[in-house]
Amino acid sequence: MFNYFFELRNRLVYIFSTLIFLSVLSFNYKEALLFLIVQSSLFTYETNLPYFIYTDLTEILFTYIKLAVTMSTYVCVPFIIRHLWDFLKPGLYKVEYLYLKHTMHTFYIIWVISLLLVHYFLLPQLWQFFSGFDINTFQGPLGLHFEAKLNEFLNFLLSMYFYCCFGLQFFISFVLFIISINVHNLIFIKKSRRYIYLISFLIAALVTPPDALSQLLVAFFISFIYEILTIFLLVKNEYIEIIQLKKCKQSPA
Repeated sequence: MFNYFFELRNRLVYIFSTLIFLSVLSFNYKEALLFLIVQSSLFTYETNLPYFIYTDLTEILFTYIKLAVTMSTYVCVPFIIRHLWDFLKPGLYKVEYLYLKHTMHTFYIIWVISLLLVHYFLLPQLWQFFSGFDINTFQGPLGLHFEAKLNEFLNFLLSMYFYCCFGLQFFISFVLFIISINVHNLIFIKKSRRYIYLISFLIAALVTPPDALSQLLVAFFISFIYEILTIFLLVKNEYIEIIQLKKCKQSPA
C-alpha cells in the first residue's frame, strides 16, 4: 500500500519539477513566446510597427510571469496525463486498459488539433471581425482607434485557448459516454435534463471569469452539446429498433 503512495509522491514531484523548469525556460524566452502567441492575430498600424500599451509599472513583469506559467501548463498537460496513465495502468482490467488507452490517444489528438485551430484559424477570424469596427477619422465624424493593452489582450488570447480546448475535450467525453450507453439509460438521461443544466452553470461558474456573459456562453455551449448528443442518441436507438424489427420479420415463425 505504501508503495503506491511513494510512487504517487514521486510522480507528483516529477510533474511539479517539470512545471517549474518549463516556467523558468518560458520566462527566459518571454519576448519570443509573446510574439509567437500574438503573431496569428497581430495588428498593423500605418507605421507597420505593432505595439502594446501598459498602464501599471509592474504590469509587464506579471504578464510575462502569467504567460510563462500558462504556456508551461499547456505544454505539460500531456505529460501529466501520461503520468496518471502509468500510475493507473497496472490496476486496470483488459477492457478498461483498452478503453482508457484509446481515450488518452484521442485526448492527445484533440488537444493538438484544438490548439492549432485556435491559433491559426479562430483568433485571426476574431481579430478581423472585431477590428472591423475601427473607424478612421476620414470615414466619419468620430474616430475610433484601438490600442491593445498588454495584459487584457493576453488574457483574451489565453481565455480563447482554454475555452476551445475545454469545449472540445468536453464534447469528446460526451461522445464516448454516448457510445457506451444503452436504451434503458435514455429514460434516465431525459429525466436528468434539469440536473445537467444546473451542472452546466456550475461548471461555467468555476471555469470562467466572474462575469455573467462568459458564464452564460459556456453554460449554453455545454447544454447545446448535451441536447445535440441526446438527439443523436434518440436517432441511434430508433435505428437499432428498426433493424431489430426487420430481423424479426425476416426470421421464420
